[in-house]
Amino acid sequence: MKFKKMMSFFAMVCVLITFVFTPWYVSAVQENISDEILGEEEELVLWKKKMQMQEDAIRAYSELRSLFGVSELGMDIFPDNYAGAWIEDNNLIVGLTSFDSVEKYDVVLGKFNCVQYVKKQYSLNQLYTICDSVYDQVKEDIDMSSFYVHVMGNNIVYEVLEEKDAAEQKIKTKLSTSRLSPFVDKDITTMVDEGLITVVEGGEISEQISVYGGGEFSSKDGREGTIGICGIIHESGNDYPGFITCGHGMTVEGDGSIISVSGQEYGNTFLTMYYDYCYGDWSAVRKTSNVFTQTNKVYGSQSGLRNISGTKDEVPPGTFILKYGFVGKYCRGTVEENNATAINRLPNGTIIRVTGMSKAVLESNPEGTSEEGDSGGPYYINNGMGGYTFVGVHAGLDNLGSNKRLWFTPYKCFKTWFTPKTN
Repeated sequence: MKFKKMMSFFAMVCVLITFVFTPWYVSAVQENISDEILGEEEELVLWKKKMQMQEDAIRAYSELRSLFGVSELGMDIFPDNYAGAWIEDNNLIVGLTSFDSVEKYDVVLGKFNCVQYVKKQYSLNQLYTICDSVYDQVKEDIDMSSFYVHVMGNNIVYEVLEEKDAAEQKIKTKLSTSRLSPFVDKDITTMVDEGLITVVEGGEISEQISVYGGGEFSSKDGREGTIGICGIIHESGNDYPGFITCGHGMTVEGDGSIISVSGQEYGNTFLTMYYDYCYGDWSAVRKTSNVFTQTNKVYGSQSGLRNISGTKDEVPPGTFILKYGFVGKYCRGTVEENNATAINRLPNGTIIRVTGMSKAVLESNPEGTSEEGDSGGPYYINNGMGGYTFVGVHAGLDNLGSNKRLWFTPYKCFKTWFTPKTN
């Protein structure tokens, strides 16, 4: 059985002493980024270097995902002892409830020196069973904005738009006689008090509706949004050229389905994923005009366009990402959670739960931010070979005090129906 070796305390001390007296440490890529205000090009260079440091961990995560099953809807089916994975100090940390079957993971991860295993109490399958059960029983009583499994904490988080303590008490009262899971022999009060279930203040998600990825499109009935990336739509064994964008606000009927780019008719909305308990928030627009040339390029910073040369189904928490929206322009973020459920409320009061979502912390950036109209815009990472890797499309932004968080649909949610152009 092969285990990843953990460095002893003595060895760590020796390494630290070595680095302290090594003169080039001040210029190392992994040093803390200065708080000084840098020019946008300098900031971009530093961000790209930080992303390059994560390349092995991201490759390892993609290999890890090969152990997952896939449902008919494209949802992940996790191994029974898998508790999630995330990037920390450029290593991929893999949580397992037991090391008994670690050889199965080493078959695909053994070649990576950046992988470390840690033991967790609960598997993702166990936590998601509880997560969905609690929501279904309290959704009429508590005003929630989202919920998810926090893989690093091995617990469940519900974000609420009401007073936190009051929401906690509602959960305890409502579920006082319920048995939430056959895997966890604890009552609801114990789960909340011990932090297995955590309630925090949330921010309401503002959906941002408003050929290159990041460019603007408009519908005949006046809606605007951002193009994700060009590619091929797959439906019923047929392939069609088009682009991917967000699903909310899109329609496949009437004038609203007719989409224009640069003032000329491009095509029409072909597939849309936006309804209660849908997997991701996305829409595929089919190209019907010969006026347009499809490309693999997306907008980046002011220094120009980015070539997309690959895709990732999903990237782990801790990954540094880039985003572009037609209104907010170019900005950066760090992935915080995957497989989160966003709860959106339509003007008529209808609740739409969107599953499979990723959220990221919005980093400061002198060139742009995230604004209404950015929905559908591309998310991508540096691939270290002069190109970029597409990872998803923008869905919205929530404002929680000074913490602005990006929400996006990872590529895994729509890969069955859409393949981005990568050359």
